[in-house]
Amino acid sequence: MTEAQAAPAAPAPAPAKPSAMAHFMSILADRYLSLTLADTGATLILLLQAPIIGGVISVAWKNGVQDQRILNFILSLVAVWFGCVNASREVVKERPIFLREKRLGVPVSSYLLSKFMVLALIAFIQCLVLTLLVYSNVPGYKLSRITLMVYLYLGSLAGTSLGLLVSCCVKSQNTAVGIIPILLIPQVIFSEVVLGTKENRTEQFEIPMPVSWTYEALSSVWDSGWKVSDVLPTLFALPALCLCFLALAAFVLSFARED
Repeated sequence: MTEAQAAPAAPAPAPAKPSAMAHFMSILADRYLSLTLADTGATLILLLQAPIIGGVISVAWKNGVQDQRILNFILSLVAVWFGCVNASREVVKERPIFLREKRLGVPVSSYLLSKFMVLALIAFIQCLVLTLLVYSNVPGYKLSRITLMVYLYLGSLAGTSLGLLVSCCVKSQNTAVGIIPILLIPQVIFSEVVLGTKENRTEQFEIPMPVSWTYEALSSVWDSGWKVSDVLPTLFALPALCLCFLALAAFVLSFARED
């Protein structure tokens, strides 16, 4: 028998296992989605928000778009509001469960991203319905469906991340719900639509505001088309805000302890 025949065959390499973070995230997202769908009343309310608000917008602008600034601002506010309201209670309402699972080794990032994934799906449906209603019922709206959908969805994702940050920072659902208007109403007050010219606005205050960036994005494309110098800042600002809010939420959640 030759050496080649005597040598045992090399074992086949074991298939790579998914990371612990991805494994936990998948399990938690599946559980969260199942719980969300099981609560039919709450899920129905979430899904009815977009057609109801879209219907109201359709009635208000049934004669066409006279001032695009107002309509684009309302759409931006609605998209961010969807995300904030959807997410603001989703961590705090199960805080004891999270703390128990954290002690058992569930990564904070997996838990947070599992929430974000499901809420992102809900936000997608809401923004899609809102976009279709605007195009079906508002004459003269000139942005393409894809443009409107992309920017509304990015704004809603930023709002979702902000809502999750709020939910990580508070200890009761009532507090979370009460904070949302405090965060969103200043975004209305300091907007271009309310204050007008840049001389009257506090632009530094608008930097962390997803409503402002969503509105700027829609207005830039409306005024100049897809001009790279105008579109790129807004295209990257909303994902950057989203990542910043999620990172802050994970940081806060990592220090969460039982009362």
